[in-house]
Amino acid sequence: MTEAGGQTGSKSLKTTYNSGASTLRIQGPAGLALAAGTKVSFYIYLSATSKLTQMNPFVKKQGGNEWKVSNDTAKMLKGSWNVVTVTVPAGAIGSQVGVEFKTGGAFTAYLDAVTW
Repeated sequence: MTEAGGQTGSKSLKTTYNSGASTLRIQGPAGLALAAGTKVSFYIYLSATSKLTQMNPFVKKQGGNEWKVSNDTAKMLKGSWNVVTVTVPAGAIGSQVGVEFKTGGAFTAYLDAVTW
């Protein structure tokens, strides 16, 4: 079991980064068909010592455009689960989902319960 366990169940996907400032991503496979207006939610656990500055969920359209929502981690709970959400825009179909992490240094985060 991870430090965080899981938002649902007992396990989650652990993400560890051990370097300086950067932008990193976790994304699922392409090929989804998420209708316009679909809300995609990600539960993310921030460790108490996390240096993350933003957690930005995103949806990609097949062949190009990407929509993301910026979430300042200063407004989130450390040592706890947080939910970040992005909505597929009107007139679009989402083919891939993921989360972008912006960090000022090393961090550990856990991802669980991606839903739509």
